[in-house]
Amino acid sequence: MSRRTVIALCGFLGLLTVGDAALAGPADFETPQPVVISGYSGQAMQPFISRDGKYLFFNDRNRPGDGTDIYFATKVDDTHFTFVGALKGLNSTAVDDSASMDKDGNIYFISPRDYQRSEDTLWQGKFADEAVTDVAHVRGDAQKRQPQWINIDDEISADGKTLYFTENHLGLIDRKLESSDILLADRQGDGSFKRPKRVDDLFKNINTGRFEYAPSTSADELTLYFTRADRKARETGIGQEFAIYVATRSSTSDRFGKPERIAAIEGYVEAPSVAPDGCALYFHKQVAGVFRIFRAKAADCKSSE
Repeated sequence: MSRRTVIALCGFLGLLTVGDAALAGPADFETPQPVVISGYSGQAMQPFISRDGKYLFFNDRNRPGDGTDIYFATKVDDTHFTFVGALKGLNSTAVDDSASMDKDGNIYFISPRDYQRSEDTLWQGKFADEAVTDVAHVRGDAQKRQPQWINIDDEISADGKTLYFTENHLGLIDRKLESSDILLADRQGDGSFKRPKRVDDLFKNINTGRFEYAPSTSADELTLYFTRADRKARETGIGQEFAIYVATRSSTSDRFGKPERIAAIEGYVEAPSVAPDGCALYFHKQVAGVFRIFRAKAADCKSSE
Protein backbone atom coordinates (compact mmCIF):
# COMPACT_ATOMS: atom_id res chain seq x y z
CA MET A 1 0.00 0.00 0.00
CA SER A 2 1.29 3.46 -0.78
CA ARG A 3 2.09 6.16 1.72
CA ARG A 4 -1.02 7.98 0.49
CA THR A 5 -3.17 5.04 1.59
CA VAL A 6 -1.71 5.22 5.09
CA ILE A 7 -2.81 8.85 5.29
CA ALA A 8 -6.26 7.89 4.06
CA LEU A 9 -6.59 5.04 6.56
CA CYS A 10 -5.47 7.24 9.43
CA GLY A 11 -7.92 9.87 8.37
CA PHE A 12 -10.72 7.28 8.41
CA LEU A 13 -10.26 6.75 11.73
CA GLY A 14 13.69 -21.65 16.43
CA LEU A 15 13.87 -23.88 13.20
CA LEU A 16 16.45 -24.14 10.43
CA THR A 17 17.59 -20.75 9.11
CA VAL A 18 20.10 -19.69 6.52
CA GLY A 19 21.75 -17.18 8.79
CA ASP A 20 22.40 -13.61 7.68
CA ALA A 21 24.30 -14.38 4.49
CA ALA A 22 22.67 -12.97 1.37
CA LEU A 23 21.31 -15.49 -1.08
CA ALA A 24 21.74 -15.00 -4.80
CA GLY A 25 18.56 -13.19 -5.82
CA PRO A 26 16.94 -12.27 -9.14
CA ALA A 27 17.79 -8.57 -8.85
CA ASP A 28 18.65 -7.93 -12.52
CA PHE A 29 15.76 -6.54 -14.54
CA GLU A 30 15.35 -4.93 -17.92
CA THR A 31 14.05 -1.38 -18.41
CA PRO A 32 10.42 -1.23 -17.23
CA GLN A 33 7.68 -0.83 -19.84
CA PRO A 34 4.35 0.98 -19.30
CA VAL A 35 1.22 -1.14 -19.07
CA VAL A 36 -1.75 -0.03 -21.18
CA ILE A 37 -5.24 -0.62 -19.78
CA SER A 38 -7.58 -0.01 -22.73
CA GLY A 39 -10.78 1.74 -21.69
CA TYR A 40 -9.36 3.12 -18.43
CA SER A 41 -8.00 6.66 -18.09
CA GLY A 42 -7.67 7.10 -14.33
CA GLN A 43 -4.72 6.60 -12.04
CA ALA A 44 -3.72 3.01 -11.39
CA MET A 45 -1.97 1.66 -8.29
CA GLN A 46 -1.42 -1.56 -6.35
CA PRO A 47 -1.33 -4.00 -9.28
CA PHE A 48 -1.87 -7.70 -8.74
CA ILE A 49 -1.65 -10.32 -11.47
CA SER A 50 -3.91 -13.30 -10.85
CA ARG A 51 -2.13 -16.62 -10.40
CA ASP A 52 -3.43 -17.84 -13.78
CA GLY A 53 -2.32 -14.61 -15.47
CA LYS A 54 -5.79 -13.79 -16.82
CA TYR A 55 -6.60 -10.75 -14.69
CA LEU A 56 -4.94 -7.55 -13.55
CA PHE A 57 -6.40 -6.16 -10.32
CA PHE A 58 -5.60 -2.59 -9.30
CA ASN A 59 -7.08 0.39 -7.48
CA ASP A 60 -7.32 4.07 -8.29
CA ARG A 61 -5.53 6.77 -6.32
CA ASN A 62 -5.75 6.32 -2.57
CA ARG A 63 -5.49 9.86 -1.26
CA PRO A 64 -7.73 11.37 1.44
CA GLY A 65 -11.01 12.37 -0.16
CA ASP A 66 -10.70 9.92 -3.03
CA GLY A 67 -13.33 7.20 -3.36
CA THR A 68 -10.77 4.44 -3.76
CA ASP A 69 -12.08 1.22 -5.31
CA ILE A 70 -10.59 -1.99 -6.67
CA TYR A 71 -10.90 -2.55 -10.43
CA PHE A 72 -9.86 -5.29 -12.81
CA ALA A 73 -8.90 -5.85 -16.43
CA THR A 74 -8.41 -8.89 -18.65
CA LYS A 75 -5.10 -9.75 -20.26
CA VAL A 76 -4.39 -9.17 -23.94
CA ASP A 77 -0.63 -9.60 -23.66
CA ASP A 78 2.06 -8.86 -21.07
CA THR A 79 1.72 -5.06 -21.32
CA HIS A 80 -1.84 -4.68 -22.62
CA PHE A 81 -5.08 -5.28 -20.73
CA THR A 82 -8.74 -4.52 -21.40
CA PHE A 83 -10.60 -2.69 -18.63
CA VAL A 84 -13.68 -4.46 -17.26
CA GLY A 85 -14.71 -2.21 -14.37
CA ALA A 86 -15.03 -2.02 -10.61
CA LEU A 87 -14.93 -5.35 -8.82
CA LYS A 88 -18.57 -6.15 -8.08
CA GLY A 89 -19.46 -7.22 -4.56
CA LEU A 90 -16.23 -5.97 -2.95
CA ASN A 91 -16.05 -2.18 -2.90
CA SER A 92 -17.43 0.08 -0.18
CA THR A 93 -17.55 3.81 0.55
CA ALA A 94 -14.21 3.49 2.37
CA VAL A 95 -10.72 3.03 0.91
CA ASP A 96 -10.60 -0.41 -0.71
CA ASP A 97 -7.27 -1.52 -2.15
CA SER A 98 -4.35 -3.97 -2.17
CA ALA A 99 -6.17 -6.91 -3.72
CA SER A 100 -4.47 -10.31 -4.00
CA MET A 101 -5.79 -13.77 -4.81
CA ASP A 102 -4.75 -17.40 -4.53
CA LYS A 103 -5.05 -19.97 -7.32
CA ASP A 104 -8.51 -21.03 -6.11
CA GLY A 105 -10.06 -17.56 -6.34
CA ASN A 106 -9.91 -16.62 -2.67
CA ILE A 107 -9.35 -12.86 -2.74
CA TYR A 108 -7.89 -10.71 0.06
CA PHE A 109 -7.82 -6.94 0.36
CA ILE A 110 -7.45 -3.96 2.69
CA SER A 111 -10.35 -1.79 3.84
CA PRO A 112 -10.96 0.37 6.95
CA ARG A 113 -14.74 0.13 6.40
CA ASP A 114 -15.25 -1.37 9.86
CA TYR A 115 -12.08 -0.23 11.62
CA GLN A 116 -13.74 2.06 14.16
CA ARG A 117 -15.72 -0.88 15.51
CA SER A 118 -13.45 -3.88 14.98
CA GLU A 119 -9.93 -2.41 14.53
CA ASP A 120 -9.68 -4.73 11.51
CA THR A 121 -8.55 -3.79 8.01
CA LEU A 122 -7.92 -7.27 6.53
CA TRP A 123 -10.78 -8.70 4.46
CA GLN A 124 -11.39 -11.69 2.24
CA GLY A 125 -13.97 -12.96 -0.26
CA LYS A 126 -14.50 -15.37 -3.16
CA PHE A 127 -13.85 -14.31 -6.76
CA ALA A 128 -15.88 -16.15 -9.41
CA ASP A 129 -17.64 -15.09 -12.61
CA GLU A 130 -15.83 -11.73 -12.37
CA ALA A 131 -17.51 -10.79 -9.07
CA VAL A 132 -16.79 -11.22 -5.35
CA THR A 133 -19.05 -12.90 -2.80
CA ASP A 134 -18.78 -13.93 0.87
CA VAL A 135 -16.88 -10.79 1.92
CA ALA A 136 -15.81 -11.08 5.56
CA HIS A 137 -13.07 -10.21 8.03
CA VAL A 138 -9.91 -12.34 7.99
CA ARG A 139 -10.06 -14.36 11.20
CA GLY A 140 -7.06 -15.11 13.43
CA ASP A 141 -4.15 -13.10 14.80
CA ALA A 142 -2.77 -11.51 11.63
CA GLN A 143 -4.40 -8.37 13.03
CA LYS A 144 -3.56 -7.16 16.52
CA ARG A 145 -6.94 -5.45 16.97
CA GLN A 146 -5.41 -2.94 19.36
CA PRO A 147 -5.50 0.88 19.34
CA GLN A 148 -2.79 2.48 17.15
CA TRP A 149 -2.22 -0.74 15.16
CA ILE A 150 -3.41 -1.32 11.59
CA ASN A 151 -2.58 -3.50 8.58
CA ILE A 152 -2.04 -1.56 5.36
CA ASP A 153 -0.96 -4.33 2.95
CA ASP A 154 -1.48 -8.01 2.29
CA GLU A 155 -0.80 -10.79 -0.17
CA ILE A 156 -2.07 -14.35 -0.07
CA SER A 157 0.31 -17.06 -1.28
CA ALA A 158 -0.49 -18.91 -4.49
CA ASP A 159 -1.62 -22.02 -2.59
CA GLY A 160 -3.70 -19.98 -0.14
CA LYS A 161 -1.91 -21.35 2.91
CA THR A 162 0.10 -18.28 3.92
CA LEU A 163 -1.02 -14.68 4.34
CA TYR A 164 1.75 -12.09 4.08
CA PHE A 165 0.84 -8.72 5.55
CA THR A 166 2.21 -5.41 6.73
CA GLU A 167 1.82 -4.46 10.38
CA ASN A 168 1.86 -0.77 11.18
CA HIS A 169 1.94 1.35 14.31
CA LEU A 170 0.46 4.85 14.44
CA GLY A 171 1.47 7.77 16.64
CA LEU A 172 -0.78 8.36 19.65
CA ILE A 173 -1.42 12.03 18.97
CA ASP A 174 -0.84 12.72 15.28
CA ARG A 175 -1.84 9.22 14.02
CA LYS A 176 1.07 9.28 11.63
CA LEU A 177 2.81 6.08 10.58
CA GLU A 178 5.66 5.21 12.95
CA SER A 179 6.61 1.72 11.79
CA SER A 180 5.94 -0.74 8.98
CA ASP A 181 7.04 -4.38 9.05
CA ILE A 182 6.29 -7.40 6.89
CA LEU A 183 5.06 -10.56 8.64
CA LEU A 184 3.06 -13.69 7.81
CA ALA A 185 0.40 -15.98 9.24
CA ASP A 186 -0.42 -19.58 8.36
CA ARG A 187 -3.89 -20.87 7.50
CA GLN A 188 -5.41 -23.14 10.14
CA GLY A 189 -7.88 -25.95 9.68
CA ASP A 190 -10.83 -23.68 10.48
CA GLY A 191 -9.80 -21.11 7.86
CA SER A 192 -8.33 -18.61 10.31
CA PHE A 193 -4.69 -17.47 10.20
CA LYS A 194 -2.10 -17.77 12.95
CA ARG A 195 1.38 -16.26 13.22
CA PRO A 196 4.12 -18.87 13.67
CA LYS A 197 6.21 -18.49 16.82
CA ARG A 198 9.34 -17.57 14.86
CA VAL A 199 7.65 -15.11 12.50
CA ASP A 200 10.01 -12.26 13.46
CA ASP A 201 13.06 -14.42 12.73
CA LEU A 202 11.78 -15.26 9.23
CA PHE A 203 11.91 -11.55 8.39
CA LYS A 204 14.99 -10.62 10.43
CA ASN A 205 16.85 -9.47 7.30
CA ILE A 206 13.83 -7.69 5.83
CA ASN A 207 12.43 -5.44 8.55
CA THR A 208 14.47 -2.40 9.59
CA GLY A 209 13.91 1.01 11.09
CA ARG A 210 12.67 2.09 7.68
CA PHE A 211 9.25 1.26 6.21
CA GLU A 212 8.93 -2.17 4.59
CA TYR A 213 5.59 -2.90 2.95
CA ALA A 214 3.74 -4.25 -0.12
CA PRO A 215 5.03 -7.86 0.01
CA SER A 216 4.76 -10.10 -3.05
CA THR A 217 5.92 -13.70 -3.35
CA SER A 218 6.77 -16.12 -6.10
CA ALA A 219 4.51 -19.17 -6.41
CA ASP A 220 6.93 -21.30 -4.37
CA GLU A 221 7.35 -18.55 -1.74
CA LEU A 222 11.14 -18.70 -2.02
CA THR A 223 11.39 -15.20 -3.47
CA LEU A 224 10.02 -12.12 -1.74
CA TYR A 225 9.64 -8.71 -3.39
CA PHE A 226 8.67 -5.65 -1.37
CA THR A 227 8.83 -1.86 -1.16
CA ARG A 228 11.15 -0.02 1.20
CA ALA A 229 10.71 3.68 1.95
CA ASP A 230 13.65 5.49 3.51
CA ARG A 231 12.73 8.75 5.22
CA LYS A 232 16.41 9.61 5.65
CA ALA A 233 16.85 9.67 1.87
CA ARG A 234 14.32 12.47 1.64
CA GLU A 235 15.94 14.40 4.49
CA THR A 236 19.52 14.06 3.26
CA GLY A 237 19.00 13.81 -0.50
CA ILE A 238 21.22 10.72 -0.47
CA GLY A 239 19.93 7.38 -1.68
CA GLN A 240 16.53 6.28 -2.98
CA GLU A 241 13.48 7.24 -0.95
CA PHE A 242 11.31 4.56 -2.57
CA ALA A 243 12.76 1.31 -3.91
CA ILE A 244 11.71 -2.24 -4.66
CA TYR A 245 13.81 -5.00 -3.14
CA VAL A 246 14.12 -8.75 -3.58
CA ALA A 247 15.21 -11.45 -1.14
CA THR A 248 15.36 -15.23 -1.49
CA ARG A 249 15.57 -18.33 0.68
CA SER A 250 16.17 -22.04 0.14
CA SER A 251 12.93 -23.34 1.67
CA THR A 252 9.78 -21.97 3.28
CA SER A 253 11.14 -22.87 6.72
CA ASP A 254 14.19 -20.64 6.16
CA ARG A 255 14.72 -17.02 7.00
CA PHE A 256 14.76 -14.72 3.98
CA GLY A 257 18.29 -13.64 3.07
CA LYS A 258 19.49 -10.06 2.93
CA PRO A 259 17.53 -8.13 0.29
CA GLU A 260 18.94 -6.48 -2.79
CA ARG A 261 17.55 -3.36 -4.45
CA ILE A 262 16.35 -3.73 -8.03
CA ALA A 263 18.33 -0.94 -9.68
CA ALA A 264 16.38 -0.93 -12.94
CA ILE A 265 13.19 0.13 -11.11
CA GLU A 266 13.69 3.75 -10.09
CA GLY A 267 11.67 6.76 -8.98
CA TYR A 268 8.50 6.89 -6.92
CA VAL A 269 7.85 3.14 -7.25
CA GLU A 270 5.85 0.79 -5.04
CA ALA A 271 3.80 -2.37 -4.78
CA PRO A 272 5.41 -5.15 -6.86
CA SER A 273 3.40 -8.13 -8.08
CA VAL A 274 5.08 -11.23 -9.47
CA ALA A 275 3.94 -12.59 -12.83
CA PRO A 276 2.77 -16.23 -12.67
CA ASP A 277 5.94 -17.54 -14.32
CA GLY A 278 8.18 -15.49 -12.01
CA CYS A 279 9.83 -13.75 -14.96
CA ALA A 280 8.44 -10.24 -14.49
CA LEU A 281 7.21 -7.73 -11.94
CA TYR A 282 4.26 -5.39 -12.21
CA PHE A 283 4.34 -2.26 -10.02
CA HIS A 284 3.07 1.30 -9.96
CA LYS A 285 5.14 4.41 -10.56
CA GLN A 286 4.35 8.08 -10.35
CA VAL A 287 5.09 9.89 -13.61
CA ALA A 288 4.37 13.64 -13.88
CA GLY A 289 2.13 13.39 -10.82
CA VAL A 290 0.12 10.45 -12.14
CA PHE A 291 0.34 6.85 -10.95
CA ARG A 292 0.65 4.28 -13.72
CA ILE A 293 1.38 0.55 -13.81
CA PHE A 294 4.63 -0.71 -15.31
CA ARG A 295 6.10 -4.12 -16.06
CA ALA A 296 9.77 -5.05 -15.70
CA LYS A 297 11.11 -8.33 -17.10
CA ALA A 298 13.76 -10.25 -15.21
CA ALA A 299 17.00 -10.47 -17.20
CA ASP A 300 17.84 -13.88 -18.67
CA CYS A 301 14.59 -15.41 -17.41
CA LYS A 302 12.96 -18.01 -19.62
CA SER A 303 9.20 -17.56 -19.48
CA SER A 304 6.97 -20.60 -19.28
CA GLU A 305 3.86 -18.67 -20.32
